[in-house]
Amino acid sequence: MNPHNVLAEVGDATRVSGIIDFGDALYAPLINDLATALAYQVHDGDDPFAFIVPFTTSYHTHLPLTEQEIALLPDLIMTHLALIVTIAQWRAARYPENRDYLLRNLPSSWRSLQQMTRYSHDQFCQRIWQGIKEINND
Repeated sequence: MNPHNVLAEVGDATRVSGIIDFGDALYAPLINDLATALAYQVHDGDDPFAFIVPFTTSYHTHLPLTEQEIALLPDLIMTHLALIVTIAQWRAARYPENRDYLLRNLPSSWRSLQQMTRYSHDQFCQRIWQGIKEINND
């Protein structure tokens, strides 16, 4: 899900009433779904993990992640962001009349990708594990 395909309840924008656009829905390992969602959770501020950690720990509470899955998350998230940038630019060149709409997520995707590259793979995984440990100790 991303901000452009989640429908909110009328009168209560915090309640999801529907989801549209299942373009990313496919038969693949479940961790890919989490990585796709997390690609839209990279925070613009000082801490790019501000939304990623609680999102991932909540996910883990309901569907426990393996060590191997967590180790894959940084690369899967950055790959999804790179795909957003690449596919959007390709589509905009192919359909110039729709350029503005197709490139609407480009600036935030670039910023998110740049934010992610400031941290090592180990730093990312440690933040996730730290969040999971905090949830398990509460």
